[in-house]
Amino acid sequence: MRPLLLLLAILLGPVPARAAESPAVRSPRATATLVADHQAVAPGEAFQLGLRLRLAPGWHTYWRNPGDAGAPPELLLTLPEGVTAGPIQWPAPQRIPTGPLVSYGYEQEVLLPLRVALPAGGPAPAGPLTIEAEASWLVCAEICIPEEGRFRLDLPVAAAGRLDAGLAPLFTRAEAALPGPRPGRPGPPSPAPAPASPSRGRRSRPPPCARRPSSRPRTGCSTMPRRSRCGCATAAPPSASARARAPPPRPASRGWSC
Repeated sequence: MRPLLLLLAILLGPVPARAAESPAVRSPRATATLVADHQAVAPGEAFQLGLRLRLAPGWHTYWRNPGDAGAPPELLLTLPEGVTAGPIQWPAPQRIPTGPLVSYGYEQEVLLPLRVALPAGGPAPAGPLTIEAEASWLVCAEICIPEEGRFRLDLPVAAAGRLDAGLAPLFTRAEAALPGPRPGRPGPPSPAPAPASPSRGRRSRPPPCARRPSSRPRTGCSTMPRRSRCGCATAAPPSASARARAPPPRPASRGWSC
């Protein structure tokens, strides 16, 4: 009887965390972990690391350019000497309308990957490669709630790196979702324009003076040398002789412009 109970305790007990995935930081809204695509790393080689966010139904987080509202996740790494990390590679976001506002972000699950490189030369360290991270992210539904967490990964160091068969496909899917061209895919050398409108969506609209009606004729907004307070170019001020020859000003009309 006791061997049977011991077997059941082993089968029903908590499943240990993957070597390439940190213990989770959980809330009713999101589950966050630090993950790697390798279960073992090697000197002189690079691997992928990422912040993995799994979101509860109805909640979302944000892209690097959140649009009209929101803030992107942030990740701060503490790395051993000589180990370097690149910037986050942001998968293309979803368009998330909320009333009159439009944001750009992610629902359900997102992996925010980055590249980590180990220095070459010398024997492999005896101990693991320890990576610590602090992250913060904003999750929103009817309300927005900031969340944060601390993570740690201890990756074995070996003569040759070994992919993690369970986690590596997450990075493959995240890479496939990156905006812009990638090796083997035609496209311009620079990344494609982001779908989000810059500066919280305001600069994508015409400048105010290009949209406001005016009863007086205007010169082109892009050809004159000076700029007005609303962003369009206006003509240079007339000289003293020109002002002397000019007719008296007309009464102000009901139209308005910058």
